[in-house]
Amino acid sequence: MGRCLLDYGDDHLSIRNFDFKVDKVNWKSGLEINPAFRQNIYLVFKESIANILKHSTGTAVKLIIGFQNNNFLMKIHDNGTVFKGKTSGVGINSMKKRIQELGGNIIFDANDGYSTQVQIPLL
Repeated sequence: MGRCLLDYGDDHLSIRNFDFKVDKVNWKSGLEINPAFRQNIYLVFKESIANILKHSTGTAVKLIIGFQNNNFLMKIHDNGTVFKGKTSGVGINSMKKRIQELGGNIIFDANDGYSTQVQIPLL
């Protein structure tokens, strides 16, 4: 899962010259991950990157991804200013639905840049 996220982020963020950094926390390389879980995480990440490319005034994006206390964690954060336009659309609602279907939580935060944070319990 990690490699395709990194490749997607590198490929797309380089178009706008974003500095893309990744921080893996307690990464578990051999962990078996359900295909539906993997696909939904990938699609949430992809939508987050699309939102950054469309709306961000920033220059850097950081992905924090890993595991803590039997939870999968992912945070995508940019250093841009707060976007003052439309704040909820099809993409955000789709991300919420995908994460809720996995039994997790998703938080969107506009303090100090913009971030999307995901936490999903591992069963």
